[in-house]
Amino acid sequence: GRIRLTPMPERPVLERSYALSQATMGLATQLKSKFPTAETTVRGGKLVVNNSSGSATGSGNLTVGASGAIGGSGYIGGNAAIAGILDPGNSPGTLTFGKDLTLAATTVTIIQLSSSTLYDTVTVGGALTLDGTLQIELLDDYFPEGGATFDIFDADPAKISGSFHSIQVSKPGYTATMDYSTGTLTIVPE
Repeated sequence: GRIRLTPMPERPVLERSYALSQATMGLATQLKSKFPTAETTVRGGKLVVNNSSGSATGSGNLTVGASGAIGGSGYIGGNAAIAGILDPGNSPGTLTFGKDLTLAATTVTIIQLSSSTLYDTVTVGGALTLDGTLQIELLDDYFPEGGATFDIFDADPAKISGSFHSIQVSKPGYTATMDYSTGTLTIVPE
């Protein structure tokens, strides 16, 4: 992996260019501790955050480019803008954003469902702007009963805007709808 730290007069920028080795991520963590307000940019590969305390990216903003991805079951402290892949959880789990989360038209959001109580979620402390494609993966032998609902986005309903251009379900015979005012997904057999 490659890490480039470029100090700027107002705020430093920490760039993660692609999937990083554990040793390199250790260095990135050390750099983030010295520059906690640095912005994090993922231009390619996948940044997996599995922190149990603090913010995996400091308090600076997170930008995920169209060729990048973010995933895991951790906490992101700053605002986040994602143009690539949003893949929360660890089959499954919760990815938490402390401030605003903005998804672009190019974003693919992958949500995995293992059962009616075990599924990926995204928690957002600020405004949630939805866009792009929602891809639902039904794991293992899980076949939801008609009308099964999943609270996949946990955000203040007054701060949710936008919608997905398409919602795709991995197993044939199912369709899905989204209640954008609450962040709730409903899966029904066709």
